[in-house]
Amino acid sequence: MQNINYVVTLFEAETSNSKITIALTMAASAARKGLKPAVVLMGDAVSLGTPNTFESIDIGEPFGSGKALLSEILAAGGKVAVCESCMVFKGLTASDLDTRFPVIKGSDVIDLTLQSKGSIQIS
Repeated sequence: MQNINYVVTLFEAETSNSKITIALTMAASAARKGLKPAVVLMGDAVSLGTPNTFESIDIGEPFGSGKALLSEILAAGGKVAVCESCMVFKGLTASDLDTRFPVIKGSDVIDLTLQSKGSIQIS
């Protein structure tokens, strides 16, 4: 994930909560500015890494749906990554995850943050 230059770390997993939509909105906004964003799912948010989870998120106007925002992020070359330690802690395995979402280690999160032009943490 060398080309990533904007990092959004997300810790929230409750799909009705606006924090998930805000995280996706910030990543999509970064993509619109020509950045390559990564949304890093950590803590409870790793459960969002399972297939089709983002598709059901839609808190309404003025925000886009989870499905639309995720599509925009991925189409722009952005990523959604899952913290490996958090995944294991939550009882998930890589085979439980959406195949588009890479599993990364804590040291990778540090590297992404250090190489980025900006970041935001949503918890």
